[in-house]
Formats: sequence, structure tokens, C-alpha cells
Amino acid sequence: LLLTRWFTNNISLLTTITLYIGSNWLYYTQASGSYPHGFVGLFAILTVLTAFRILETPVPKILDWIYFGLSIGFLVLCYWMNILIGVFPLGIVIYKLWPLLRQREWKLSKTYMIGIVITIIFVLIVLLPQFITWRYLYHSWFIRADTNPRRLIPGDFRIIPFLFGSLYGMMWWTPGYFLGILGSIWFARKHPWPGLLFLLTLIVFISYNVAIPNWEGSGAFGFRRITCLIPFFAIGLATIFQALQRWRLLPVVIGSIMSGWSLRIMVRYIDFKFFRAPDNFLDTLTASMLSEQVMPIPAVTRQIANSLFINQLLHPNWMGVIVCIILITLATGVFLGGRRVLPHINTTQE
Repeated sequence: LLLTRWFTNNISLLTTITLYIGSNWLYYTQASGSYPHGFVGLFAILTVLTAFRILETPVPKILDWIYFGLSIGFLVLCYWMNILIGVFPLGIVIYKLWPLLRQREWKLSKTYMIGIVITIIFVLIVLLPQFITWRYLYHSWFIRADTNPRRLIPGDFRIIPFLFGSLYGMMWWTPGYFLGILGSIWFARKHPWPGLLFLLTLIVFISYNVAIPNWEGSGAFGFRRITCLIPFFAIGLATIFQALQRWRLLPVVIGSIMSGWSLRIMVRYIDFKFFRAPDNFLDTLTASMLSEQVMPIPAVTRQIANSLFINQLLHPNWMGVIVCIILITLATGVFLGGRRVLPHINTTQE
């Protein structure tokens, strides 16, 4: 839905599938659903989509501002660091409001101001249960329950390990994201607006993360915090695929290679075929790539059998079946309702 603003349906679909499988998003929606990062990807996409709703509607409705606030609120609620993604919705609002103020369109400016207030109110409504919990447990409205340091360390900018390091370096663990960064620079050159805003959001979030002590995210599969950047990576990856489509199936081949690579790493990671200490990853990776068994089929079978829905089908219990039916029904309703609520997209051919 987002990508078809600038890319064909085929490129948008290929990019979506590649990002889902060729990154750590699949892991956090299937293998480790207890982490919030799968939902973070969802709410990041909704935040960008609702921001474009505000951008493309001459006079946004109250409901548009409510959706905007709910998306931002749930994104921050999942993980407090996602507040840095606020660079994007803030840029959208400034882009719309600033010309109105300069042209002294006070009536329309007032409408936008009211909308911004509505957005802030619904962000706070979503976050209020968290604030109440902190108040009850720690006697303060604003406190972080985690003990890991998050303060910036001047001069300790670990961009090289972030991109290429064995400890969850993006190029090794999430190649779809890595190409997405490169492509986002290209997209910003082709489409300065909103490409530069996309690129600025990437730079702000990544710059903060590579300058804190536990930049790697303290474990789990891949660099887990960057699932909030999925819509921005998607723009960049689609840009590369679009440029390569003149060679017919080349984008499909590259997407398949990245997806297969990530699937293999994920399966071997879950099956403890990789040492999880950072210094041993590249050695283990080399050994695994030269091994006779390309993909440990028993491990794949176990993972499929233990995924949420398949597990309930293989080992049904009434409560699990009811939960699955409710989830599928809700998902279907959200999809059908979202087609009416979210912005209608006209596919463009470049």
C-alpha cells in the first residue's frame, strides 16, 4: 500500500515479501512472538501511512488525526526508543503547516493546530496505562524499568560494527535492510520530497543506536530494534529492484537469494548451529556455508510445527482454536476495513 505510490505492483509485492523473509521480521512474528518487534514493524508502517493521509488530504478529518495519534502512540508503547521515528510525522506536519502560516491562512492553520492537539491527546491516551503502571510500581510517572544504559557516548560511534560486524551486523543478518539503506540514498536523489525526510529518519534512529553502549540490542536474532525502520528500508529496497527490473528476473533472483540466506541463518540460529558469542559468528558462518547440509530440514520442520497457528492445528485445544479464530477474524476485519480507511493508492508506472 505504501510502496505503490512510487513503484509498480510487482516491485511492491516483491519488496514486501523479500523484507518479510529476508530480514529478522519473520523471526519476530513467528519464532519469537513474545518480543514486541513484530508489532513495531506494523505500527511503523501504519504511522507512515497515516502521516501520508494527513499530507495528501486537503483538510484532514478528525478521524485522520485520531488514526495518526493511535499509530504513533502504539509505536512508542511497543518500545520507547521508537519515539525517534517521530522525525517523520513531525516533518510531515511541518511541511503542511508552515506554508499556511506564511500565507496567513489562519482559519486552515487553526484547523491543523486542532488536529495536532487531537493527535497528541490520542498518543497520550495510548501511553497512559504505561504511565499509570510506572506510577504504581516506581512512584513516578516517567521512569524506565530496564537497567541497560541508553545514554549517548560521545565519540563512540559504532557504525562499522553495526553494518558489517559479526555481532548482528546488518549486512550479514538482515541483507534486506542493508540494501534498503543504500537504496534510500538513491530514492532521496530521485525524489527529494519525501525522500530526504525518509533518509533523515533513518540517520537519526541509526545514529542514536550506534552511539549507545548496548548498540547491538543485547541479544536476540539480528539487530532487533530496527524493525521500526521497515517502511523506510522498503522504500530503498524497492528503488533498487525497480532499477534492476530492466534485466527481467534479476530483482526476483536477488530477492530470492537474500530471503534464502536469511532463512538459513534463522533456522541455524534457532537450532543452535551458530555460536551466539559475537567473535565466533563469522567462523561459524563460514563453516556452515561449506557444510554438506545446506538447510537442516529437521530444524525447519520443528520450527514450522511450533509456530503459533500450525501448532494449534497439530495439537488442537479448544481455547487455542478459539483464539486463532478470533485473531483470523480480527485480521480479516482490519484488512477489509483498512481498505476503506487508509489512503487509496493509484499505482504509478516509472
